[in-house]
Amino acid sequence: MVFAQNPYKLTWKREAAWLLPSGIGSGVSLLLYQKNQPFTMEQVERLDINSVPKFERFATRQYSQKARKASDIILYSTISTRALLPGLSQAKNFEF
Repeated sequence: MVFAQNPYKLTWKREAAWLLPSGIGSGVSLLLYQKNQPFTMEQVERLDINSVPKFERFATRQYSQKARKASDIILYSTISTRALLPGLSQAKNFEF
């Protein structure tokens, strides 16, 4: 049986060039997400629908607690996956 050579060569420098900015971006995203406060009912009632661009107005009439929870799960799983990537990228051709 003949196997093709692996065209990908993993190195710590190349992986760090992707992982470091990705980790920083994830951290900043998490901090901004936690800092963000939802509108109060008073603020929602004062909103002017005409100040929202037309292509986004449909979203002003939609709300789902299930969708909000699903969005949170996706956010946290994406961040945790990025944190686990160094452990998951232990391949045969990984050079130190």
